Amino acid sequence: MKKYMKGLATWLVLVVGIGIVDLVDSGVALVQFHGTDNTILSSQIMLEQIPCKVKEGDMIYAFKVKGVTVYRCVPGRNKKENKK
Repeated sequence: MKKYMKGLATWLVLVVGIGIVDLVDSGVALVQFHGTDNTILSSQIMLEQIPCKVKEGDMIYAFKVKGVTVYRCVPGRNKKENKK
C-alpha cells in the first residue's frame, strides 16, 4: 500500500494540468487548462506535440520532465485514433 501511495503522490506532483481541446485548426490545438483557483489558461499547442489525434472536446494532460512540457492523451476519453 505504501508503494502505491508513493507512486500516486509522485503522479499527482508531476501532472501540470488537464485540458480540454477547444479548437483544432491549421496544425494547432487551442487547449484550455483549468487551474485550482478557478482560473482558465488557454494554450496553443502544435498537433505534432500531442501523441494522438484530437478533436474539439477531447481531454489531454500536461506534465514537465526535466523542464520540458510533455502532452499525453487521457486514456479512454479520446477516440482510439492513434497517430501513425
